[in-house]
Amino acid sequence: LFNLFYVQRIYFGILVALGQIMQRMGFDWFGLIEHDPGAKKVTFWVVLYLTFAYIALRSVISANNPDKASFVDWIFTIWFVFALMNVRKNVRAKYSIPEHTCSGCEDFMCSLCCSSCVIAQIARHTGEYETYQGSCCSTTGMAAHNPSIV
Repeated sequence: LFNLFYVQRIYFGILVALGQIMQRMGFDWFGLIEHDPGAKKVTFWVVLYLTFAYIALRSVISANNPDKASFVDWIFTIWFVFALMNVRKNVRAKYSIPEHTCSGCEDFMCSLCCSSCVIAQIARHTGEYETYQGSCCSTTGMAAHNPSIV
């Protein structure tokens, strides 16, 4: 039980950071560029609610039928990798950052194999942490008075 709680807590932090980056960059919950100004304002909350729903659903299913819990894990992991891949691809396009290896599939491979590194890299690239303090309890990961560098 302790290990499951520990893993969920780490995963939760990674997903909160992803939601903050998506909100900061104006992406939807699939990591795609959102053109509706109203929808841009709720991306963080959608990702947060999805995360809570995943944790709750997985807990209920694993308590009743542990064999079916892996199906929920697969569905959520597919969404996570797909969304992170899109975020990485769109950030690279916005800042004209070329692929260096795995041409054509670098975003997918990085998102699949080292998602926490990808999120940390994008967070540093899209936030001015050297000048302005970050805020873990905001929808963008930055304090409200910080200017956007996007």
